[in-house]
Amino acid sequence: MKRENRIEVPGTPEQVWEAIATGPGIETWFVPAEVEGRVGGKVRLDIGTGMADSGTITDWDPPHRFAYDEQWEGEVEGKLATEFLVEAQSGGTCIVRLVSTVTATGGDWDDMLDNLAAGWDGYLLILKTYLEHFAGQPCTTVMVARFDPVDRAAAYAALTPPWTGELIHDGEFEQIVRMSEPHRGIGLAMAFAMGGATMSAVHLYLYGADAPDLTDEWREWLNSHTIGSPEETSAPN
Repeated sequence: MKRENRIEVPGTPEQVWEAIATGPGIETWFVPAEVEGRVGGKVRLDIGTGMADSGTITDWDPPHRFAYDEQWEGEVEGKLATEFLVEAQSGGTCIVRLVSTVTATGGDWDDMLDNLAAGWDGYLLILKTYLEHFAGQPCTTVMVARFDPVDRAAAYAALTPPWTGELIHDGEFEQIVRMSEPHRGIGLAMAFAMGGATMSAVHLYLYGADAPDLTDEWREWLNSHTIGSPEETSAPN
């Protein structure tokens, strides 16, 4: 079972490779990461709320192809293979193709792959926005989340982050903004079902050497207002 995402982004293959295949680069548009740049090396992704993913690199061909496998064991056994392909275009852009392939037994993998592909669409849009407006700048990330026993629609309706900027994407349960405040960067807000509850999450990508660490302020903001009602919220101090 396989799904493919693709997006055209500005930059040379070398610039795009730096963003998709190195730890500091992946953090600028996805999550904090560590990458051992070789076949057999490890990929470690910090996806927040105490969760982490790790995989083994199966293909390493800078600046064109980067692939890694993640293994599952237990009630569901199988493998998720993630492959990035970079193809140079005329005019100083590249096509990034992201192929997700599952080999597994049991489970509803069609739905899982559909959800995974939808999630990658949002993150690849953040990658494009980063390369368009913030390429080469260091990134400070803020990742906060909470779980509530409400449905996804109610949680997302109450998730109104106190940021200012240009709306890049407005999905049913996801919003992406190119921020001017609280700092120049990109903001992602989303709500999704997980383990019988709904997870409301905000991820800020703050660019530049002067970017502050706002994790405590944003965690306090997220935990201080009622999820599941359209209650007015206030900005963190």
